Amino acid sequence: MRLWNRVFILSIVFLSLSAIAYPQEDPGNDGARNAMIQRWSNAVWTRQNLSETYALKLSPDDEATEKKSGFGLLVGYTFIDIDDHTFHHNTHPDDDFLPRANEPGSAGTTILKTTHWALAGAGYQRQLSRWSLTFDSGLLIGIETDRRPGHSDHRKKNENDSRPDAQGAFIYSKPTLGLRNAVGFTYEFKDISFGLAGQLSIVRIESGWDRFGKDEKESSDTQTIPTIGPKIGFWLGPRTRVEGSVQIGRAVSFAVALRHAF
Repeated sequence: MRLWNRVFILSIVFLSLSAIAYPQEDPGNDGARNAMIQRWSNAVWTRQNLSETYALKLSPDDEATEKKSGFGLLVGYTFIDIDDHTFHHNTHPDDDFLPRANEPGSAGTTILKTTHWALAGAGYQRQLSRWSLTFDSGLLIGIETDRRPGHSDHRKKNENDSRPDAQGAFIYSKPTLGLRNAVGFTYEFKDISFGLAGQLSIVRIESGWDRFGKDEKESSDTQTIPTIGPKIGFWLGPRTRVEGSVQIGRAVSFAVALRHAF
């Protein structure tokens, strides 16, 4: 308000000086009236122009302040390389007629290296001018990409079973559930953000028998995977951002997530 008052006062002073500078103009003369109207128009245009200029100057700051701190939801996809989970399967008790059925590990070995997860969670974002700090926690739900028996190292027919696939016994290893906690910070430049994030993923791997299309658990294993790496984000709106990260540690992981703050 002080700025506009100063502009208005300067406009009045400008008009007063203009009136003094042209004393020869007769107020009753049409030309003098037209000149006075023109000076008033110029003054009004100058005030409007200043208003537009300051509005353009302040708009980026206003946009930045709209990206406020707060809680939000997080959904996305995560790929985790778990560094070759190997499990030696025993033969299922109902298949005791198979060769070497009583020997440990007689059914064969499954190997699970790459795992895929759906991410659903919540987080808190603290906006500090052009910097933002995020704290996230979410649930990981395992996605099995190939359930066709015999076509992968993590789901295949028993090594001690020579029967056709339609009657054969199968073994598997798959991701089930997990937790992901992350802390990150980013620097924002217009609609793009760059930063660094550290993550701690706790995932559960299940191994067992595939009994005619229905999985039966034999054993499970929990792995804790700490990682750190760069992250990048793109603002879709004042409160919605798409984020991607590459995480490196004991394992390598990639993640894409959509963050929406309230």
